[in-house]
Amino acid sequence: MTTIATDGKTIAADSLQCKNDSRSPRHARKIHVGRNEKGMPAVFALTGAGCMCEPLIEWIGRGAAPSDYPDARNLDITSWDFMVIDEDGIRSYVSQNPYPNRHGYPFSLGTGREFALGAMMAGASPEQAVGIAIQIDIHSGGNVDVIDIAAVFAPAKADTPAVTPEPSISDAEVDARVAALLAVANGASRPTVPPMVHENIRAA
Repeated sequence: MTTIATDGKTIAADSLQCKNDSRSPRHARKIHVGRNEKGMPAVFALTGAGCMCEPLIEWIGRGAAPSDYPDARNLDITSWDFMVIDEDGIRSYVSQNPYPNRHGYPFSLGTGREFALGAMMAGASPEQAVGIAIQIDIHSGGNVDVIDIAAVFAPAKADTPAVTPEPSISDAEVDARVAALLAVANGASRPTVPPMVHENIRAA
């Protein structure tokens, strides 16, 4: 009873919460940000039994060991699908199965997944796709929540040194600089060369 959709850039989800055959007025948050088993930023999403979201996120944080998978067999709850997105890609787990399935983009989960996936394949963003699914799927509704996946991963890349690209120069400038350096190397009188080459010669 949910629609979750992602294209790898953003992820969107409806916010409808149901209990048995009734709709709740509560806004249900189904997409979350946290840390994966390596301590790196990750995005989590859950369809089905909402009460399992926190235990599953904590399970990922503890290392996602199959032997430690949250056991809900003794609880009177429905099944679930749990999605994890990190810099290694996207994977999902189903209830009572601690082993992940790997997926590509675009990807969707929930009762409205086919509507959302079709919309994304036709060019819709995840937010638009979930909005379309809400109009069709009777088990999806409420407002649409969106998380910018790139913004979530940005802190992990903050310590990566920035690479400054070389300035763009024309072929004629390249030829002039090469000729000037060759002249100096061959013992000719010091020519007038572009500033960048002067700096290189003085450094030498």
